[in-house]
Amino acid sequence: MNKVFAGLTGKPFFLTIDNEGKVLEVKGFDKMFNAMIDSMPADAQAKQKAIEFFKEQFNDQQIKDQFAQLFTIFPNKSVKVGDTWEKSYSLGGRMKGNFKTVFTVKEIEGDHVTLGTKTEIKPLDEQMPMSGVQTGNIIVDSKTGLIVNAEFEQQMETKADNQTIKITGTGKIVGKAK
Repeated sequence: MNKVFAGLTGKPFFLTIDNEGKVLEVKGFDKMFNAMIDSMPADAQAKQKAIEFFKEQFNDQQIKDQFAQLFTIFPNKSVKVGDTWEKSYSLGGRMKGNFKTVFTVKEIEGDHVTLGTKTEIKPLDEQMPMSGVQTGNIIVDSKTGLIVNAEFEQQMETKADNQTIKITGTGKIVGKAK
């Protein structure tokens, strides 16, 4: 996997986003995708299967849906410490789900707003139902609405072929402003 991810290094892609945070356009993701496939140490047949999988999971609409959650954090009003609101979205692809996130303002320091988050994940697919919860904290730049830092934990469960698979994980996002 290191070779695959190394193939992504230095391959930018661009998103066009409206004032409400809706992702309108994705450019350059196909180049990043092709670089990743090219860097895979696999034969042509395995690469073709990977292409089919990734095209289903990472088509333009899927990419828009997955990034939308990063840009539609704040409600369309001013917030203060203690305020809480909800945002919901759905994802398609192989792991379809409905996501409902409750945001709570924990701290405001200068231009940075620290939010606690709790996301409930509910299944959209009967063949591979996915459910669970993700909790975390994010720091958002109040002027741009962009994430400066985020840390989260996931506890999820899916069922496939009469087996229950438990998935736990942690993640971190570090933003970079230019």
